[in-house]
Amino acid sequence: MPQPSMPHLCMNSLSIKQIPSLSSLMLKAMFKRGKIDPLPACSFRVTHLVFEDSKVSQYSKYCGFASEHSFVSENGDVPLSYLFVATQSAQLHLLTQPEVSLPLLGMVHVGVGFEQYAPILTRHAYEFELSVGEQLETDKGLEFELVGELYDGDELAASYRSRCLVRKAANQAKVESKRSEHAAPERQQIWVELASMTLTPKVARGYARVSGDYNPIHLHKLTALPFGFAAPIIHGMYSVARLMAAMEQPCRRASFSFVRPALLPCEVVIQKAGSEVQLVKRDGKVLVEGKIITEDKIVAGESLSNEGRASCRHERGTL
Repeated sequence: MPQPSMPHLCMNSLSIKQIPSLSSLMLKAMFKRGKIDPLPACSFRVTHLVFEDSKVSQYSKYCGFASEHSFVSENGDVPLSYLFVATQSAQLHLLTQPEVSLPLLGMVHVGVGFEQYAPILTRHAYEFELSVGEQLETDKGLEFELVGELYDGDELAASYRSRCLVRKAANQAKVESKRSEHAAPERQQIWVELASMTLTPKVARGYARVSGDYNPIHLHKLTALPFGFAAPIIHGMYSVARLMAAMEQPCRRASFSFVRPALLPCEVVIQKAGSEVQLVKRDGKVLVEGKIITEDKIVAGESLSNEGRASCRHERGTL
């Protein structure tokens, strides 16, 4: 299907301090009204992005990267998933621009993919570029990608592609109904259990503290109700972090699809079969599925080939 035509919007370089706080941007996004039109073809660059030791440490410990087999080393390597977390404010800053007409309340996160080309370090100044990627108008609404690229000078150090869906109002109930009936695909692999855990509202609120993502859909039953859920749901990016942290080697490439939301509390299991991973409820329903390529520690200056770049599949899930 041809891509929708897009008006052009150009944003200048900003320092990270010029971007409003994530909490204020979330509040702005909740009250943003508009119509579902394609995003402008736009990009902007954030200068002097530095990953703070204390914030990375808190995130790493909370998400399991500080375990005995963790590849987050003493030289300050930053978990690949933290790149998304550290740039959430940049994403919302773009989406709340007046030129972007999309209503953002209830926007659905359907997938995310990562690639890493060099070590990501704390106490080191990077530049980050965010742009609008592929867009597709469907019967459900508008699917679009945000592409984040982390640069060390002129060299690309890491990137992600985050795919979201803004649903048409007429399809809201229909999509929610189908989500609850979605059956797990038949699996032929032999899955090995790597870890199990109990996800609770307390876990979600703890992740909100280390990530800055205080989206009310994750925090309490009362604040999840306006979004159509009888209970809060776990952050999709917390699930992604736990899946990546369960690996015994560094993640070089990873892609994830959010299959269904995890209503809290629930018991879940992390499973692996070859390069495929999934987060599954004890009743067998798949919550997140993905593929992780792990290799030996990345050497600065070493690059990956374009083959097998992470992609986001068009599955269902919620921010």
